[in-house]
Amino acid sequence: MPFSSSPVVLLLTLGALVLLGGCGAERNVSATSIDDLSRRLSTFHRQPTQDEFRVILNSFNRFDSNPEMRANASLMASFVVFATGKYGLSIDDAPDSLPLSRFRTADHMKFTAWLDDGSASPAKNDVLWMAFFCTGEEHYLDRLMAVAFVDASRTEGKSTVIDLAGSSAQWSYKSNAAQWPEVLRHAERLAAGGNTFAAECVAYAREHPEKRP
Repeated sequence: MPFSSSPVVLLLTLGALVLLGGCGAERNVSATSIDDLSRRLSTFHRQPTQDEFRVILNSFNRFDSNPEMRANASLMASFVVFATGKYGLSIDDAPDSLPLSRFRTADHMKFTAWLDDGSASPAKNDVLWMAFFCTGEEHYLDRLMAVAFVDASRTEGKSTVIDLAGSSAQWSYKSNAAQWPEVLRHAERLAAGGNTFAAECVAYAREHPEKRP
């Protein structure tokens, strides 16, 4: 499984690897660092424009040689799938040097079918997070919350992919609730309805204001 935490957290862990480089003309503007790219991915649903999409594609190109970015290539592809599928943005605006074949292979219908096939895994959690941060659609958060409470008794005490999916969903939801107001509002609504884990996430977020970007 290529990923074990939310795309936001994964990219933030690369923050220490700040890569320097200048921006050229306006069409060549890119994120200034991995941290900046992470922030842009996490807030894309607030400003889903072709210009911002171009900046992110330029950033994928700029940091393409980074081995950890390459390890996250499938997450980057999922971002492109959701951005083009929801907003009709054009990938043809990408830099000539960006290996577009890496992203064009991700068919939107097949991708969404995989998300909806009923299975659970840490890798799928990562894609659900990317889908939410790209589109802002809360049903992806509902899915993550549901995964967090998969009945572990079915595993008969053995560690399985279901256990890992549930624990990674819980950890990433709590972490992102502390960081992003959209996730916190979702948790607050669920907590008001009696969801005890959501209430725990709300309390954690309020106890850790320093985690907000």
